[in-house]
Amino acid sequence: MLRTICFIKKDNSAFTMIELLVVIAVLGILASIAVPRMSGVTERARLAVDQAAVRNLNSVTSVYRSSKHSDPFIDQANTNQSLLQILADNDYIPDNFEPQSENIEFAWLFEEERWSLFSLSGGGAFLTLDDLVDNYIHTDGEYTGVLGFRPGNHTRYAGNATEIFIPNEIDDQEISGIYQRFFKEKNLSSVSFEAGSEIKKIHNQAFRSNNLEKMELPQNLEEIHWSAFRDNNLIEINLPASLNKIAGDAFNGNDLAKITIASTEVDIGDYAFGDNTDQFREEYENNGAGTYIWDGENWIKE
Repeated sequence: MLRTICFIKKDNSAFTMIELLVVIAVLGILASIAVPRMSGVTERARLAVDQAAVRNLNSVTSVYRSSKHSDPFIDQANTNQSLLQILADNDYIPDNFEPQSENIEFAWLFEEERWSLFSLSGGGAFLTLDDLVDNYIHTDGEYTGVLGFRPGNHTRYAGNATEIFIPNEIDDQEISGIYQRFFKEKNLSSVSFEAGSEIKKIHNQAFRSNNLEKMELPQNLEEIHWSAFRDNNLIEINLPASLNKIAGDAFNGNDLAKITIASTEVDIGDYAFGDNTDQFREEYENNGAGTYIWDGENWIKE
């Protein structure tokens, strides 16, 4: 709802220069508040239009493919624009059919055989969201666009950024997990989570085979699955008090020399910390939570 704001003097005298400057300053503050808010509303409205357009694209593409003998949508030599033009030439969509959001394009996923929204600058992290069973977020670091399909084995981070920041929420939806393999072999050098992250599970091989040297895990993390951080460059890790499971090979292939574990009851799988896992498990079972140092032969609690 729009409100009118008036500045009124009690008498009929003119405004002094100082009073005018104060009024201008107040108007500037109000504008700085209103403009970003309206901008955010506009962006969300454009995204909603683009999401509806993707659904329409998938519908008309299905109709087109069922009515033709040849199928250009299985030929990976075709570009997104050429496929859109085919639909336009056959009167399924208007010419110059483009997303309303900035830096977004319609992209045909050949393996999934459906359209989605992709960032023009590249990128694509697929994060499990509460209350959005089929929806996963596509991102180039700014988390733009929603994809409406279940991730499969090929669903991976597609961007070039090597320093990744994962926020708590996207479009008011809480991020609760990291899907399997989607950051595998992506040359990541840094991963950070927003304070207060509610991520509970990091799935199989989620961050496998990268260049991570150190990272702070989410403080509400409960499970780290098989090979989640295998084959990185981690030297030390801090495991939160909420953690109750570290699956086999979770940190195998790292040169761990320091492990801080805050929980007193963690199920530690085989080779979770590499070849020295049995020694760590024995020391941990005897001494509980704390910081453990590898001296070259044994794990010793500080």
